[in-house]
Amino acid sequence: LSRGKLRAYRFSAPAPERLETAGGELETWRLERARGDARGSRILSWHDPARGQWMVRTVRYEDGAERVRLELVRYERSGGP
Repeated sequence: LSRGKLRAYRFSAPAPERLETAGGELETWRLERARGDARGSRILSWHDPARGQWMVRTVRYEDGAERVRLELVRYERSGGP
């Protein structure tokens, strides 16, 4: 439900994929979310199973063109438990 309207989304099954990032190459799981039947509006996200499925990259496409890209560029573990 979005803005009072029911919206249908399709999600792909996770697919393993090697991804080159600022921190090096990672073995990730790639997911895709598409709105309805329109492949022009979709979001791809890559998750790192070695770090608890953290999202390491997300790319949003609208009308077939990349609009937004978010990427994890650094990961530091603090000295906690």
